[in-house]
Amino acid sequence: MLTPQASLTFSFCDPDDWQKELADKFTIKQWFDKLAKGEVSKLNSLCLRLPLIEQRIRNGGRLDLIASHLGLINVDLELAGQLTGGTMAAMRTSYLKIHSRLRGSLKELEPDYDFILIDCPPNFNIVTKNAIIASDSMLVPARPDYLSTLGIDYLQRSVRGLINEYNEMATGSEGYRTVAPQMLGVVFTMVQYHNNGPISTQRQFMDQVRQIDGMPAFKTFVRLNNTKFGESGQNGLPLVLSQDRDPLGKTIIAELHQLADEFLAALSRQGG
Repeated sequence: MLTPQASLTFSFCDPDDWQKELADKFTIKQWFDKLAKGEVSKLNSLCLRLPLIEQRIRNGGRLDLIASHLGLINVDLELAGQLTGGTMAAMRTSYLKIHSRLRGSLKELEPDYDFILIDCPPNFNIVTKNAIIASDSMLVPARPDYLSTLGIDYLQRSVRGLINEYNEMATGSEGYRTVAPQMLGVVFTMVQYHNNGPISTQRQFMDQVRQIDGMPAFKTFVRLNNTKFGESGQNGLPLVLSQDRDPLGKTIIAELHQLADEFLAALSRQGG
């Protein structure tokens, strides 16, 4: 939803269809653009039904998508340029207005959905800060290697700093409430297996992450398999909803179900 790479969007939408039907009118970029101009815009007008996935979900459930856009990087620059004000009061108003844009609109969607998942870019820009302020819980996917895990502690401190800063601004400001998003933890992805477990070099980095205070790590991993996950993206159907009869495919699907159960349990513990 909020990543300029739009990888998740293109896993569900054909790039040609996205270019013809969505790119100019129906992506999250246009929503941010309209707000910057002071125009009223509803997120529900951007929610796309995914009939192929609806057919595979039991009990009448569905998954909707708000498409991302490659031009989101320009949106972030525009938002940064609006963080100005001549007085402290004006700066406070500008800060709160910019950082809470997504929060207010997502509240309008909540009655229609059990969960709203926001896919964020791997950086701490203003668009990502919008997502954090709008969220109840945060999940950090990370590959268990040196570079990927190096910034997790910094990310946690940055998130805490953002929440404290926003709440300080919101306290006493009419129309704004303080926020308290909670860290669900880290999910290790692209895990290489050997002898029914992660390879030793990756276990080392997993253990390091588990030593970070206040940052739980999920027990279930997402293993590396470019073939299975690559095919699911091309087919527009998540692997977990596929009917893969290959033994390895069945194993990965079972692990994804286990990860979903662990995710729901973590939300339950947080009261989500």
